[in-house]
Amino acid sequence: RLFHALPHNLFVGIYPEMVDATVRQHLAGVTEPVIVCAHTHRPLARTVAPWTIFNGGSVGLPYNGDTRAQYLILEAEHGRGGWAWRPIFRHVDYDHSVLRPAYAASGMLAATGAMGELHLLTAESGHPYSSDFGVWLRDQPDAVRADLDRAVPLYLAVHGPGTWAFAV
Repeated sequence: RLFHALPHNLFVGIYPEMVDATVRQHLAGVTEPVIVCAHTHRPLARTVAPWTIFNGGSVGLPYNGDTRAQYLILEAEHGRGGWAWRPIFRHVDYDHSVLRPAYAASGMLAATGAMGELHLLTAESGHPYSSDFGVWLRDQPDAVRADLDRAVPLYLAVHGPGTWAFAV
């Protein structure tokens, strides 16, 4: 079965460190034994009985500290237990020095302001600044939420690798 995050929630994903009981709760009612999902921007090949769960990561905004484009190939293979899917995780390096100039030349950087800078930081670092900022922003006063150019520097002064606002 293929879905973005969870079958019943587009905004919650399955994480490598998520305990099995939580995964089972999230997947209750899913009868297919193989699941391919996304949302977390982190590669995953995990078995939580009765499911085998795969996530290819992210081509453009990986959240695992690896800035290479990441994707997944599933190859069918026959073994002693019958047919199974074998994950092949691919990582493709590319020239990150072109990101900022291309983003600026396209007009996107000027149009998106501080949020554009946050997305660039995510692409350049492989860390989840973009999504973590959204989690942090929900708990901020109205005045901060209304001014993203003010909010982003406040967020960056406190959060980053090892000090994220979200918890899994």
